[in-house]
Amino acid sequence: MQGVGRVNYKKLMSAYDTAVAELVRSNLKAHQLDIPGTVYFDENLYHLSDFYNAKPDKRKYFVLVDETMELPLLSDPELEVLG
Repeated sequence: MQGVGRVNYKKLMSAYDTAVAELVRSNLKAHQLDIPGTVYFDENLYHLSDFYNAKPDKRKYFVLVDETMELPLLSDPELEVLG
């Protein structure tokens, strides 16, 4: 098996939305969590950058991308705490 080359963290951009949504959905499906009521069926999943970039001082979402800077390998959200 070939290893992953150089990777970088990047701020979530709209260009990554579809790939991140598919990454999340494929992981849910792999663990049999592709069930109603989960984010698997949430259409907003394909527009995460809109949500996170609406309040950049309170919300952050980073993706780990491959050396081409095109393929998200991992996602890492940080949300504001509402209290």
